[in-house]
Amino acid sequence: MNKPIIFNPGIRLSEHFRLGEFTKSITAERLRIVNEPGYEQILALRHLCKRCWWTVYGRRLRERYILKQQEAEKYS
Repeated sequence: MNKPIIFNPGIRLSEHFRLGEFTKSITAERLRIVNEPGYEQILALRHLCKRCWWTVYGRRLRERYILKQQEAEKYS
């Protein structure tokens, strides 16, 4: 189902990502390619940001935090 949308790069896909971060492309600008996702693509990007991307990034943050804790324990 295609719902009409007005492209707005400032739309938040999640707490940490905006649509413009995924659509800005120097190559697309140079070649005059319209890089505006439709409604379904925006929903898929939201899912990516909220579920998949943050899961990977969050895991890295936890690993980094654990390593810092371990280092601090060595010196205390």
